[in-house]
Amino acid sequence: MLSIHLINHLLQQNPEVCQQLSGYNGIVIAIKTGSLNIVGRINQHGLLDSTRKPASTTLILHDDALPKILQGQFPTLNDLAIEGDMELGIGIMMRCAQLRYTPQQDLRRIFGDETVERVVQKTEKIGRILYVLGQTLMFQAASIAPSREQQQLADQLAACTDALNAVQNQLEQANRRLDEMERQLKMYDVD
Repeated sequence: MLSIHLINHLLQQNPEVCQQLSGYNGIVIAIKTGSLNIVGRINQHGLLDSTRKPASTTLILHDDALPKILQGQFPTLNDLAIEGDMELGIGIMMRCAQLRYTPQQDLRRIFGDETVERVVQKTEKIGRILYVLGQTLMFQAASIAPSREQQQLADQLAACTDALNAVQNQLEQANRRLDEMERQLKMYDVD
């Protein structure tokens, strides 16, 4: 029952969607997401009334869809499914895709316009401060971090050092071989 009230609250914030859904007056729909299964009959105002009748169509929101919707993103077609009357389900889903939740309306009703305006102003001020702080930190990080040219030079220097180490190893091996050859030649030397 609470879930129908929440859906109706969302619908009431979108009167144009309610008007469109009022054309489906009397149709029973179900909405499934996770373990939540809501069944309601669309009334003449485009809102849902509770009912025990079976749904003509069921709109299914997969597990990834609800977080996307709450973040203001549109769910993809992979996030949605329809059971039952497909044409009816697609028609209702297309209208529900226009739903938008605006928490500011709820905040204004609960706390009043003046309080919400003060909170909005303080939030904007904090946002500007955080933005400036972020820009400053990015500038400092950029000045500390090596530039692209410095990084390229460091990479070239590291490559030269590796090549020099390889040549030094080869030289040491050659010296060892020469020392061994000299030692063997001295064994054959006859005075």
